[in-house]
Amino acid sequence: MKQLDLDMNGTLSADELYAVLSRVDTKLSKTELQASIEHALRKIASGAEEFSSMKEYVNELFKNFDLNFDGLISFEELVDGLSTINIHLTN
Repeated sequence: MKQLDLDMNGTLSADELYAVLSRVDTKLSKTELQASIEHALRKIASGAEEFSSMKEYVNELFKNFDLNFDGLISFEELVDGLSTINIHLTN
């Protein structure tokens, strides 16, 4: 969350998620076995390959993660959302 919440207000906006994911190199090395935030971000960002743009992908991710539709992603929503795309991180 600290890596994603750029304004450090405890929630994620779509712009924050886009800003972080658009900078991530999505190419995963076969030898990269260590679970890390960079690995997780690459895995999340790699889902954009199925969309016409990173912005379109982030909008879809955001819509799916923002369970209470308040326009922000809480830590709990982030954890739940990531688990739906098979990314399981510890607190």
